Amino acid sequence: MSSQKGTAHSAGQYRRVTVEPVLLLGTFALSMVVTLRTQYTNLRVAESHNVTSSTNQNVICYPNESDSTSINDEIQSETSLLITYMSVAEFLPPLFVSMIVGSWSESHGRKFAMVIPSVAFVVACALYLIFVYMEAPVYYLIGVNFIQGLGGDVGLFQAACFAYMADITHNKPRMFRMVILETTIYAGSGLSQVCLEYLLKSKGYKASFWLAFAVGLSTIIWIITPGLLKESIHNRMENSGTLNLPSDEDCKSQTTVLYKLQQIPKLFTKRENEPRRQFRLIVILTIFFLFVVLWTSFVSLVALYGLGQPFCWAPVTLGYYTAAGAIFPGLGMLIGGKLLGLCLSKLWIIQISFISSVTQAMLTAVAPNTLCLLLSTAGGSLRTLAAPMTKTLTADLVSENEQGIAFATIACLQSIGGLISPLLLYSIYSATTSLLPQFTFYFVASMCLIPMGLTRYTSLKYVLSH
Repeated sequence: MSSQKGTAHSAGQYRRVTVEPVLLLGTFALSMVVTLRTQYTNLRVAESHNVTSSTNQNVICYPNESDSTSINDEIQSETSLLITYMSVAEFLPPLFVSMIVGSWSESHGRKFAMVIPSVAFVVACALYLIFVYMEAPVYYLIGVNFIQGLGGDVGLFQAACFAYMADITHNKPRMFRMVILETTIYAGSGLSQVCLEYLLKSKGYKASFWLAFAVGLSTIIWIITPGLLKESIHNRMENSGTLNLPSDEDCKSQTTVLYKLQQIPKLFTKRENEPRRQFRLIVILTIFFLFVVLWTSFVSLVALYGLGQPFCWAPVTLGYYTAAGAIFPGLGMLIGGKLLGLCLSKLWIIQISFISSVTQAMLTAVAPNTLCLLLSTAGGSLRTLAAPMTKTLTADLVSENEQGIAFATIACLQSIGGLISPLLLYSIYSATTSLLPQFTFYFVASMCLIPMGLTRYTSLKYVLSH
């Protein structure tokens, strides 16, 4: 009871808008670079095959010749392979960095965990600009993505933001604030695509990378400027009412990397007052992991699919799709999360989320034209609810002092899923492009049945246990 009062008291010290602007700016910049990377790589690969834009809009469409399809397939396959290498280089380092820095944030603060990936991103943007100006070989971008990953990348950045929110909220307000954070991610992504494609059309790649660099730098400034974002850890410790302060020796031992890593397995140990907590936590994290694997690379894969025949998207069209892929799920998550949360449990909302996922994947697979591909994003407007619901359930299942370690685990799972996702989806797409390009989308739809089954099983077990 006292801990809840302490949490409520601590939460009352924060403004209604806290970490949302940081997440919005960071997501804006990160999403912009992900799209730029796909388009720039596709353009450079096409140029290496002596295929240039048919217009001034970087549209790579091919003449109706007998060998045009084979050239298109070769460019698509090579581009998907390069993006796979870049994704692996980007998501491999965070497997270790996220766990260490995320655990450290319990003592050094959440802002510390937000700044590190933001600085790495700004450095990566600077390197992108150098290579674009030099017109260096596109393979150099693999190293740039590795450097970005050394900072923990998007997984650590988002995990720090969500851990911050978990520190200052509790019970029902926590669920809706988590939904707002997820909505902020999709809002930032959608806005970045609208701005990017018009900027790319009028100014080109150099100006676009400069904008991403500037927004990334603004994110760092917002985090470190006194008064804009209050640290949640120090205030939580001050308001916890704890009188038994640890000695200097204990404090020093509890801030070591080894100690922090030793706390991770304790999340999954059995507890007397919560006998089924261990099982539920593992299942919830598994569902989150499968969601990340299936959807991290989905939008970028559809973007690559749209760049080829028969769609031959212009940058503006690609921006419309990417923006729709962010705006529709963002609105669906905000509205659906609020309304469905009034009458359904979190597990049932996760179930609805994956039904929406199957809908979008199937509509994408059967879409005959650009309009249908754009409308398919509306079918998946509720698919993103799985992310905030699993994060909220995770925060509810661990103690107040384990929030940082729990979200570090989520960041690690996001990095592993982000590593597997392009390897899996792009490999399947590359292998089936000449036979059935839509096969990957059918695969994603079928794989969504696994987390749906896990969610239903967990719901039944919870009902029977009560």
